Amino acid sequence: MRQKRLFPATAAAAVLLMALTACSGNNSAQPADNSATPVPTVTPAESNEPTPSPSSEADAIMGTGIYNGQIDNHSVEIETKDGATSFELGLGMENVPETLNEGDSVIFEYVEKTVEGDESLKQHILLNLSLADTGG
Repeated sequence: MRQKRLFPATAAAAVLLMALTACSGNNSAQPADNSATPVPTVTPAESNEPTPSPSSEADAIMGTGIYNGQIDNHSVEIETKDGATSFELGLGMENVPETLNEGDSVIFEYVEKTVEGDESLKQHILLNLSLADTGG
């Protein structure tokens, strides 16, 4: 009778011991020899390769339109001759939408960036957005 109770208790203790060993943070799978040289990891900020920038002034496109409003924290909608178009705010442009009202005539400058994975999709990134001088 005692052997029937001993097996489940021993199995439970073994499972508990394995769980505690796995969660202890002591990784015994690493080699004891610490003389191995670690492999350095390079983050994108440390890389010597230049990161592509969408703010290439040579490719900038100028346009005019009617400011429809801010879509979210980093996008606005402008009614252009091609219809309503969304534009992502470029670096340093986070506060520009606060200076505009819906229905304002605006002048803008942007670049088109191809969406990775689908060459037919273009992302419009604003470089400049300002109130148009209506002359009146």
